[in-house]
Amino acid sequence: MQRVRPATAAPPVRTPTRVLIAADKFKGSMTADAVTSAIARGIEASGLSFRVSALPVADGGDGTVDAALQSGFAPVTIRTVDALGAAREVVLARDGDRILIETASICGMATMSRPAPLHGSSAGVGQAISAALDHGARSVIIGLGGSATTDGGSGMLGALGVVFRDDSGQVVNPSGATLARIAAVDWSGLDPRLAEVRLSLLCDVSNPLLGPAGAARIFGPQKGATPGQVEALERGLTHFVDVLAQSPENPIDAHTLAGTPGSGAAGGIAFGALCIGADRQSGADVMLELLRFDEHLTDTDLVVTGEGRLDAQTAGGKVPQVVTERAVRAGCTVVAVVGSSTLTDDEAHAIGFDAVYELVGRDPRCADDPALTESLLRDIGRAIAHRYRSSPATERASPH
Repeated sequence: MQRVRPATAAPPVRTPTRVLIAADKFKGSMTADAVTSAIARGIEASGLSFRVSALPVADGGDGTVDAALQSGFAPVTIRTVDALGAAREVVLARDGDRILIETASICGMATMSRPAPLHGSSAGVGQAISAALDHGARSVIIGLGGSATTDGGSGMLGALGVVFRDDSGQVVNPSGATLARIAAVDWSGLDPRLAEVRLSLLCDVSNPLLGPAGAARIFGPQKGATPGQVEALERGLTHFVDVLAQSPENPIDAHTLAGTPGSGAAGGIAFGALCIGADRQSGADVMLELLRFDEHLTDTDLVVTGEGRLDAQTAGGKVPQVVTERAVRAGCTVVAVVGSSTLTDDEAHAIGFDAVYELVGRDPRCADDPALTESLLRDIGRAIAHRYRSSPATERASPH
């Protein structure tokens, strides 16, 4: 049975003439572009009078660069390395002197043929930052999410010129497995251009680097780490923070940074970036600004948003919540289309959704079947068109 939850006390709205579809990816199933396109085709197939616009959105994770490119950013192709050091070609997105980097496309889980939780390195992200500087960037924006690494950003720092040595003075190639060997840090080679640019992190998680809610213990198992490996990573990260805190060349309040909300994002890449002056921002908010989302709301009546899952974290700054907040403020009605939802009716209404459409309510097999997911999204698009074809609240309240 389809799960549709209209707001029981919503005021009547005018008949929509323009629909904006602004959805994120359904992770592991469909890209944001595929999701928005399928819903748009369903609305258009209804034969009803709607003007439909599609705007794929992202929050800094997988699909961030694609969303930026589709909104008008220019592609910049570079060579870098993946989490295990294999050469890799990736695309960055450029808008003037701003360049956007997507961690997931460089050293993300989707780039790995097998999990390597101990040996993954964020060096490729550092190489991408360096390449962005080579292209004249004055603002480098790093989308964090989907990383296959847990090295505290040490690989990234190494690629930017920081040198790590062990007790005997030998250079340590940083990764999650080698953090415990680091005894000294040489900051003298850090790329001086970093002092002239703004480095921003797109991050929607609040996990610190260390502890029960930290990078290793929360995200390590998702990257294939066994319980023993999780503890080894935790010890390595703790040691890494201690060494950085004692570095005489570049005194850093590493313990405070390690406790900063969000420093555990992307296996601690956020922590490493904070150590060189980066600032952390809401991924969804920044991406909507970059995509000029508010401009798309002009004359829009109905906004369709969504992602793979609605849950307790949605209200903490995820794409559907941020889209809805801006859309409602602009006077739009908002509908969510999701793979599944654990929100109660009251929780969904509190966020601002006029209705929630769940794919699993129509066919639970969609989770493992992209073709079925696309078909269901088209069906839901048609249902939305018929549901909002007129303004009376009583008609809108009847599920289809």
